[in-house]
Amino acid sequence: MTSSISHGKIIGRDNEAEWLVNTLLSYQDDNPVSIVSVVGVGGIGKTALAQHVYYDTRIKDNFDVRMWNCVTDLFDEFRVTKEMLESASSSRFRHDGTTNFNRLQVALKARLASKRFFLVLDDVWKNENITTAIEQENWQKLLAPLQASEKGSKILMITWSKMVAVMFQSSNIVSLEPLLVNDCWSLMKTSIFNETNQNINSQLEGIGLKLAQKVSGLPLAAKVVAGHLRCKYSVDEWEKVLLRNAVWEDIMPILRTSYEKLPPHLKQCFAYCSIFPRDWEFEAEQLILLWIAQGFVQLDGCNKMEDIGKEYIHDLCNQSFFTIQKKEFVTYYVMPPVIYELAISVGTEECFRIGGDKWTRIPPSICHLSIHLDGLSALDETIPYKNMRTLIFLTSRTGPPMTVLEIELALSSREDDTRSWSNFLVYFSHNVMPTIGVGDTYL
Repeated sequence: MTSSISHGKIIGRDNEAEWLVNTLLSYQDDNPVSIVSVVGVGGIGKTALAQHVYYDTRIKDNFDVRMWNCVTDLFDEFRVTKEMLESASSSRFRHDGTTNFNRLQVALKARLASKRFFLVLDDVWKNENITTAIEQENWQKLLAPLQASEKGSKILMITWSKMVAVMFQSSNIVSLEPLLVNDCWSLMKTSIFNETNQNINSQLEGIGLKLAQKVSGLPLAAKVVAGHLRCKYSVDEWEKVLLRNAVWEDIMPILRTSYEKLPPHLKQCFAYCSIFPRDWEFEAEQLILLWIAQGFVQLDGCNKMEDIGKEYIHDLCNQSFFTIQKKEFVTYYVMPPVIYELAISVGTEECFRIGGDKWTRIPPSICHLSIHLDGLSALDETIPYKNMRTLIFLTSRTGPPMTVLEIELALSSREDDTRSWSNFLVYFSHNVMPTIGVGDTYL
């Protein structure tokens, strides 16, 4: 069944929408069909942006045929072709129960011959069970009938993964960034009151802006919060929503879908990052050493483990789990806020972080633990070390670094059995390179 799509005003994406329309209307090469990709995490507004562009008057006027197809991870060449044909036909295509893929392709080719088309392929995933070469071959076969179209035809592909966009040889790729707080608040007001300029009292405005900050720039999360506020107009009701964590409970299943697509080695590398604080700036060399120490990096022929680790980071970046930041010629890798929440969610059984002075009990199943030095006093009476593989101490960004010896002395002053914590001690600071120890090995 062809995807049902709607459209309306878009908030906070005017520049991206205008860029997309202009790109889709341009003629960049001699190929009859070119591909433009929109990449970003779940809930960032990729599909909403595509819907807005799909119904733009300039797009309607420029293309003879417009098609929308929701691919999903359950790739089915027959279904996708049939739905493209149905979407391209003015009346519902009657395939007479045929299950012949070639017949469908012939019909689609005839429908698009000498016509300029615009096709949206929404929710495209990479199949991790087959090689990239085989997957490219499958898609080339599926899209072959489109080559009979008029020059200037365009495919707009929506995907989590930049690797998919590259695999399709996209001529242009746009990566969506989180919305600004004010745009999130405008989106929430539109959902709650059906307009952005609704006058509300200053208390509700203040709570609304705090809620808008919590959604991490995700339009989907903003709409989820707005759903909890709809038909509630008292300060008390809004404050209750502010104190709840319902937004992540509602959106996390959507985010987990992308995590579940990762191969096992990337899953554990990703979850491991949750032991670091929010907005932590990872340096590739340090993070790769930690992954190697934990046995997460798998040997691959004659390649060095450090080079394989770099490929892991590259793969996570391409799938929107890391963003790249450069400061003073140094490259850092940072998890977007919503992705950090996902890392905490998927790593909850083995990964744990202690920060601040709040009393904390460490679950016995924990394998990887980080403790901010300000949080030592907040530890429960016993540190479970039966399954422990990593212990990381973090200093403040501005505080003086402590030596490993000083940390060991701090631990030895505790009454619980520290069992020679130096055997797997890892020390990080923003001021110095890490001392990394796993078992009796230091890197």
